[in-house]
Amino acid sequence: MLCNEATARRPQGNSGFLETGLEVRDTGRPLTWRIDELRKFGGKDTIWQRKSSNVENLPPQVLRQVSRELCELVRQPPEGIRVTVNEEDVTDIEATIEGPQGTPYAGGVFKLRLVLPKDFPASPPRGFFTTRLFHPNVAVPSGEICVNTLKKDWRPDLGLRQILLTIKCLLIAPNPESALNEEAGRMLLERYDDYCRRARMMTEIHARPAKHKGSSPQGKALKLAKEKRRNLKRL
Repeated sequence: MLCNEATARRPQGNSGFLETGLEVRDTGRPLTWRIDELRKFGGKDTIWQRKSSNVENLPPQVLRQVSRELCELVRQPPEGIRVTVNEEDVTDIEATIEGPQGTPYAGGVFKLRLVLPKDFPASPPRGFFTTRLFHPNVAVPSGEICVNTLKKDWRPDLGLRQILLTIKCLLIAPNPESALNEEAGRMLLERYDDYCRRARMMTEIHARPAKHKGSSPQGKALKLAKEKRRNLKRL
């Protein structure tokens, strides 16, 4: 299982890719991308932009492979994971992960980004949470993610899907032995209940999705009923 690399336990006693629409042109200018299929299946531009891009540094075959993986992630996302694509820079990847049930992160939606280096896939991408959270393996304030898959256990054949699933698993099984947030790591090992309360509080403050009243079928029905009553009063 992907979660095997993060094995922290509670202390004892503390209870066919569609290439249609994908276009790469080498005109002496930066590579331009048109990913119609991504838009068709819900892809959209990212808000965050880096000052520099590695698109020009990566070989065309690597860019094509990354684009194939992104298209597949948009078309068939893993459970609880959504990917957002920057059409002009596929080395800048944004995603959201729903907090897994049974964890202090449940009910939250956490934004992250993967930054592909210029020698990808020989070197691993860097991962950052852009949503604040209390977790041993997430640095404060940068949000950098420490997971073995993106460090010593990196293999060039690992795909973006597996990377995202591994990061999701990190929310289920933190690894305090490689803590970037030492306070969270100590608290998890020594005061587990306090750790959970702190992580839940941070989730509640920073990761709760906005509730759109009236967007559900029940909300729409209630809105129509109110409008009907108002109209009847006018008669």
